[in-house]
Amino acid sequence: MAVIAASKRLDIARVARQIEAWLDERGFATERHDAEYGLLLKAGKTSALRTVMAADRALVIRISNETGVTQVHVRQGSWTKNLASNAGWALATGGTNLAISGWSFVIQFQFEKYVRKILREG
Repeated sequence: MAVIAASKRLDIARVARQIEAWLDERGFATERHDAEYGLLLKAGKTSALRTVMAADRALVIRISNETGVTQVHVRQGSWTKNLASNAGWALATGGTNLAISGWSFVIQFQFEKYVRKILREG
């Protein structure tokens, strides 16, 4: 999990809209939920093929204003569920699902870079 913090308090609704736009541009389906600590976004690319290949990944994003600064927590969703199936599917698919799993980390790092940028720009 990554925690990315701004140096000040920002409008979390605006930060969420910017994040949703980035995800939408890349073909992610997103859901937004209000929570007592702020906002929770879930973003994923799912399809029947991804599910069969155990490669349906999600980003879980928590946006909050804590201790006077805005924080964005990012983690991979459904990872523990898929981790167990990856070993068996690696043999059945020739490693294709592991490549997709690795690609999900590349996407997460690109996303974290974008979040750092929008938080820095305020």
